[in-house]
Amino acid sequence: MLWRVKDTSLYLLGSVYAFDQSPPPVTKDTEQAYAIAQRVVFETNFEKEPDVSHGYYPTGKTLSGEISAPLYETLKALWHELGKDEAELERLRPWLVGVKLFPRLIERSGFLHANGIAKYFFSRAKADERIVRFFETSTSLMQTFAKTPPLEQERMLAWALQREAFESDARTMVHAWHERRAETFRGILNDRMRLSRSTFSALIRDRNQNWIPAILGYARDGVPTLAIVEVLHMFGPSGLPALLRELDYVVTPVDHTG
Repeated sequence: MLWRVKDTSLYLLGSVYAFDQSPPPVTKDTEQAYAIAQRVVFETNFEKEPDVSHGYYPTGKTLSGEISAPLYETLKALWHELGKDEAELERLRPWLVGVKLFPRLIERSGFLHANGIAKYFFSRAKADERIVRFFETSTSLMQTFAKTPPLEQERMLAWALQREAFESDARTMVHAWHERRAETFRGILNDRMRLSRSTFSALIRDRNQNWIPAILGYARDGVPTLAIVEVLHMFGPSGLPALLRELDYVVTPVDHTG
């Protein structure tokens, strides 16, 4: 889903990070925005492994001692199903368990991170020798996860392990992106905020605000730019379009309404 910042050379693309087909479908408008872009900006560098050392418990603490027994038993069963070692699971803080599990859960739903919109354009931008920039480091993103309240980390894990609900959510995201349904994404964002307000405020609102200075630079320097972020960053009062409108920029949807 594509937005244009009027009177600048900047486009904003809201993406989904897993898809069920390769290459993922993109609109003609998105292809045109990419074709004129000399610079492509992503959230983080997919090729840089983050430092997750802060995601491990110190000696003497274990995951089973920090979360509810029923949740741990469910996690342990899934961990074994995936062929992983329980000793490793016991060392992980809940947020890092989620980071390691979510891609596998997405794959189980029939989608692949490798087919996501951002990774697709990342590969193309490198091959086409575009200028590639990033809003933050991958380690910075992990630190955002690490700062979320432990109870919300546990709640997010419990939600992800509800297979039917998790897979329904993944399908809804992909289908809404296919059909350019802005209202669906607003609803999803509201649901996420109700589930874990502190977590999603940090992941969406706080990161958006951190990115605004860089986005303003891209809007002002005249270099044709396509910035690609996860689609939930585009909606609500803390969405990137709303934040730019507060600064008197006109931001308009290109391939959808609303």
